Amino acid sequence: MPSQRAPWALQLASLLTWAVVAVPATLLLLRRPDLVGQPVWLARIALYFAWMAGSFGATWGALRWNEPRRVASLVVQSASALGLLWTAPTSPAVMLVFPVSGAAPFLLPLRQAVLLVGVQTSTLAAIYASFMDPVTAVVSSLCTLGGEIFGLGAGHLAVSERRARAELARVHAELQATQGLLSESVREGERTRISRDLHDSLGHHLTALSVSLEVASHLAQEPLAEHVARAQGLTRSLLADVRDAVGALHRERAIDLGSALVTLVAGVSQPKIRLTLARELELADSALAHAVFRCVQELVTNTVRHANARNLSIEVARGPGGLTVTARDDGHGAPAYEPGHGLTGMGERLRELGGSLVVATHPGRGFEVRATLPIPEGRA
Repeated sequence: MPSQRAPWALQLASLLTWAVVAVPATLLLLRRPDLVGQPVWLARIALYFAWMAGSFGATWGALRWNEPRRVASLVVQSASALGLLWTAPTSPAVMLVFPVSGAAPFLLPLRQAVLLVGVQTSTLAAIYASFMDPVTAVVSSLCTLGGEIFGLGAGHLAVSERRARAELARVHAELQATQGLLSESVREGERTRISRDLHDSLGHHLTALSVSLEVASHLAQEPLAEHVARAQGLTRSLLADVRDAVGALHRERAIDLGSALVTLVAGVSQPKIRLTLARELELADSALAHAVFRCVQELVTNTVRHANARNLSIEVARGPGGLTVTARDDGHGAPAYEPGHGLTGMGERLRELGGSLVVATHPGRGFEVRATLPIPEGRA
């Protein structure tokens, strides 16, 4: 998973390192302006500016792994540092390889970052071996390798910490959303139980009482008949109140799925999620609500872990045929779609409820997933 931006400390360290390395060369050129016309110095000046341009291109702005433009800038930065070192092996230009090692974990997966640093170190050792005696070359190479490993480790640690923090925020949001949805389901179940008890128990007894009072009103004589009639009126009124309460409990059974989905995506900072919901996204059936929720949850999790995307759009629409969940990301996609356990389980859950799942992959342009779920009549 990519980091959203490189740490400001890495960018500041790159600027300072470049400035410190450039100071001795600048002072020398001020004392010896005739050197500027020499080809080697023209090449060195070009390499200095190429290194800084590579630094800006590699680490400034929003980042993601294996982005060709960023990786190319990092390679230019590394090649410029090695070129400067080749033109002056004893110069402080060797310091320019350290920011490259620190930036690599933000642009490449760990194995590829280690490979880049390994190639850089091997080239640097070859340059030292060409200009120094063997002992000095080995010592200098090992010292440089130690600094590169430190930079690589610090960068990897920073990326891992960001990943862990983002994962914790995402899981926390999932727990909050799941808790809210479960609370809605529990309340819906409790309302159903209460309404059933009111209807089956209290309603039945009140109906029986009303019938008994009706019979008593025909048998009773004044002044008892007046009291029986009043009790019968109160019983009918109470029975009507019970029926109204049962009806209200049934009307309040809808689960607010929209709020749960908003809470779910709120904890994800990368990729940026654009969630579009139907105007009234409330379902009376907890099984349907949970199916849609788990579907969106799986889509978000897959995108965060595998898509290497900057943006994810999710639309939950409601039409005559039921609910439709459509998700699109701008990640790297894949040459062919191979369903994992998550998408396989999602498809099975949807098919059990009469729905379907369609997945399309576009290499270099991301994934597109479309899930449909019918809503049986009376369960909307």
